[in-house]
Amino acid sequence: MRRGEVWLINLDRWGIRKAGIPLTTQTPNEVFDRLSEHNDRIFATLRVNPHEGMHDIRRADEIFRKYPFVRSVSLTPFFFYPHIAPSQKEYYPVYSKCCELDRPIFINVGMPGPRVPGWTQDPMHLDEVCWFFPELRVIMRHGGHPWIETCVNMLLRWPNLYYATTAYSPRYYPKQIMGLLRKRAPDKVMYAGYWPLLAYERIFAELAEFEMDETTWSRFMYSNAVRAFGLESS
Repeated sequence: MRRGEVWLINLDRWGIRKAGIPLTTQTPNEVFDRLSEHNDRIFATLRVNPHEGMHDIRRADEIFRKYPFVRSVSLTPFFFYPHIAPSQKEYYPVYSKCCELDRPIFINVGMPGPRVPGWTQDPMHLDEVCWFFPELRVIMRHGGHPWIETCVNMLLRWPNLYYATTAYSPRYYPKQIMGLLRKRAPDKVMYAGYWPLLAYERIFAELAEFEMDETTWSRFMYSNAVRAFGLESS
């Protein structure tokens, strides 16, 4: 059985209506064609390199217009060399294109795992981005440590900023972030997994220990992501 088939079986087993997958601007159209056959179950985020300038922007534009199941741009600041903050000029063509096509950015925040400079992933860099592009939806991912309080204050500050729980098992979700989900910013926090590195068995076993009412659970597991990624139209 192929890995993709195992993944779809897992989605059925755990009651996941639609799940996200990462692709790149270098991914051949043949792969997009095959994946589009499952666009009722998946949506994609497209990795773009701001150092590639208009080359990547034109390719991203082509992909977004041809494959509507590609719903966001993925940015990993620590990965780009030379290192640049998300508020610097190289990123702005990416943000402009996302505004034009109504696609959010899905961006790493927090100290990266690899031993490379981590300052580019300080969420404070997104303060200027959210201000300059108020129509751009910005979804933070990968924890935000050690800047959790900054993430919290930014989420309260900017209507277009969201937080996804990628790369962490539920027992390690920041308490301050989950507090926002329950009270002060219930529409800003969404579940995101990390399969196959984090098994669904582990995730859902730990999620079962959370105390959430039905409305909060629905927002966390479904409606917040639908709104942030624009999945109503996909």
